[in-house]
Amino acid sequence: MTTVLTTGGNKVGYWRAFLERYWEREAAIVGPPPVDLDLTGDWFFRAVVQAAAAGDRGEGPLLQLSVDGERLHRDRARYLPRPEDGSVAGFLSRMDDETGGAEWSMGLSRLHRTSFEMWERAAVFTEDLWTALGGFPSGYADTDIFLGRYAGTHVGIHCDNAANFMFGVAGPKDLVVWPPEDGEWLPLHRRDWFAVRDTGQVLPASTTAMGYFPSRYWHVGTSADASSATFNIALFFDGDPVNAIIDDVTAQLAAAPRPPHGEIVRANGAALPEVVAVLLDSAMARIDQDTVADRLLAIWLRKLTARGFGHVPVPLDVSPVAEDQAVSLHRFPIAHERSCRKLLVSANGHLARLPDHPALPAVLDRINTGEAVTLAELARERADDEFTDIVHAVLYRLRSWRAIDVRDQDGV
Repeated sequence: MTTVLTTGGNKVGYWRAFLERYWEREAAIVGPPPVDLDLTGDWFFRAVVQAAAAGDRGEGPLLQLSVDGERLHRDRARYLPRPEDGSVAGFLSRMDDETGGAEWSMGLSRLHRTSFEMWERAAVFTEDLWTALGGFPSGYADTDIFLGRYAGTHVGIHCDNAANFMFGVAGPKDLVVWPPEDGEWLPLHRRDWFAVRDTGQVLPASTTAMGYFPSRYWHVGTSADASSATFNIALFFDGDPVNAIIDDVTAQLAAAPRPPHGEIVRANGAALPEVVAVLLDSAMARIDQDTVADRLLAIWLRKLTARGFGHVPVPLDVSPVAEDQAVSLHRFPIAHERSCRKLLVSANGHLARLPDHPALPAVLDRINTGEAVTLAELARERADDEFTDIVHAVLYRLRSWRAIDVRDQDGV
């Protein structure tokens, strides 16, 4: 399991005090974070290298790269971080040489898509914030990193509709922010914003203190004097559950019968034509509320077990759990709920619809206790071959999702 250090004390209490003072109210450098993300560790640079390579291939993380004012979409390999750079600071130094003094910037979002450790550390960071809030923002949480030497963010002063926590990784950088009402006069989305710099609040990036700004704040980054890197955890407020309902209802209506080609829609005075009325009744009869509710439940369970994050790492290709191997919960609990004659099982942002065997919830609840238990012991909840096969399949999925740890013969 990833070791995540905390600053001690009551973290839920920390976040409650934060909510009362800052949350969606004001921007600030709020001091040491309640969880040490270890952004100077080797693991972090490895995650950045992996994410950049995947982003360059168009797989998962989103990569944006600009050199000397030009957005690059191909032939970017020389500008990407490499293992031999050794660290984020090493990469910044090489990029200064590669660009020959020209401005450059790189943004990587969905950073955790290729790093389970990144997701897990970020999820631990936000865990007690969610408890203090009593839920999640309407959108998803994300991780990203911004690197470069530039007078201003490529898009100028902008708003992402996301509350943002900023952590300095290397080099000097300032984030200039303005409250929502200032958008009426700010030069938004323009590169020539410098005349208004002194009207904003400056948040200097720090490796020891966390920065924060609310979701509706306008902001722009600047790292003109030297190359820098900042890591961010962004909490988006752009979600809308109605969209999922519309998508599902639309899919169901798509199967409704259409009138034959060339059919005349016969008038019935000012009343709705009979053929249209018949089609309306036929289409509405196809909408199954239980199916829509099942879709919404699946979306919710994924978000719940992803700890509010989107774009979680893909499952691993793993071997099945042997009957005598002990398993234990990795960190976060497994969620399960019955729906449409299936048992929806979710962990670490993944979900499966499994046979609704009456003994399966007890198996999942036992794993959630954290005790080490073997497949054979779990299968005793119901002594039949069919149930053993179901438990075997469940453990395979949980292992591929990294929701359980499998211990070797020595119990390690």
